[in-house]
Amino acid sequence: HIVAGFDAGRFAWPGGGKSRMSTAHVDNVCHGAILAAEKMVGGHAYFVSDGKDRTMRAFMTALVATRGVEAKARDVPAGVAWFLATVMESIWRTFRRKGEPPLTRQMLRMVSFDFTVSDHRARQELGYTPKISWEVGIAEMNAAVQTPFPSPAR
Repeated sequence: HIVAGFDAGRFAWPGGGKSRMSTAHVDNVCHGAILAAEKMVGGHAYFVSDGKDRTMRAFMTALVATRGVEAKARDVPAGVAWFLATVMESIWRTFRRKGEPPLTRQMLRMVSFDFTVSDHRARQELGYTPKISWEVGIAEMNAAVQTPFPSPAR
């Protein structure tokens, strides 16, 4: 949906896309889980990350670029986006429209507020360090998208 939104020119950056977020490559998540299992740690929650937070704009720009889409979009103040989402949700609810509105407050909660975690505890107690950097993960994703899937054997 996000790629289609950018491609069609319907995406806007709530709050300028300046919210910060943490990311975690699947290999890093698995590495953290293995470390916790090896240390026989029970009853504790650990966060793992790629080691560096980034802005939503930087993350989304790189992500849609793996699909060959340029992340050109206008900036919209977060308050205006919130108001529009509230209106759209009301319209969908009042008129019993099918599906979800194009913009919801839940979507905005995920993209317009900082969403970061600290992996300090995992580093201290488990000896966690990321195995895959965010940059390498995006490069792998880009390479995977550029490589066509082999045709099934007939």
